[in-house]
Amino acid sequence: MIKINKVDGIHKNQSIIILTSDISKNERLQKDKAAFFAKKFDTKIVQYIKTLFYTYVVNTNKLSKQELRVHAFDIHKKLKEEESVVICSDNAENVLAFIEGFLLSNYQFLKYYSDKEKRKHTLKSISILGDVTKEELEEVENLIKAVYWSRDMVNEPVSYLDAIQLAEEIQGKSKEAGNYAVEILEQSKIETLKMGGILAVNQGSVTPATFTIIEYKP
Repeated sequence: MIKINKVDGIHKNQSIIILTSDISKNERLQKDKAAFFAKKFDTKIVQYIKTLFYTYVVNTNKLSKQELRVHAFDIHKKLKEEESVVICSDNAENVLAFIEGFLLSNYQFLKYYSDKEKRKHTLKSISILGDVTKEELEEVENLIKAVYWSRDMVNEPVSYLDAIQLAEEIQGKSKEAGNYAVEILEQSKIETLKMGGILAVNQGSVTPATFTIIEYKP
């Protein structure tokens, strides 16, 4: 997964994404670039300049969080083969929504590809410059990890992810998180408890049934 970190300044050898509602007050652009983006700022939501690296400007005025996620997806198409990206904004909510869309766009399921190294996106890190806390970034990272794992589970073939393996995957995640308990009922226990519905459904499988109980106490 892409590494996220907070920074105090912009490195020259990186692509930059600036989220702003007022281009005239942005101090992170050189004067010539600021003048270029200012011409169409009120009529074009997303603009970019490509020199050695990309410089993107997104007009966040009146944009919803979902619209920011969608624009993040579109921008990711151009930047997925970069190594690092800087995202700048003084609005924490905008940054968090944009990062969410950007990171979700970077998901790939390459486990069974023989040439997965060639297919893999090269983007490794995102630097955040702006008003956002470490705790807020950690929350987004945890959300993305959860979605990635859920997508992995959906993309696994049934030949791998049977009832037993799914239970083991859930139990493994509980050990990693450390804040919820998992109890796995095996076939014999399910029969003892007379859980007929599960047993009936499982008759179509050669794999023994399992029933997973997850208990979370916040």
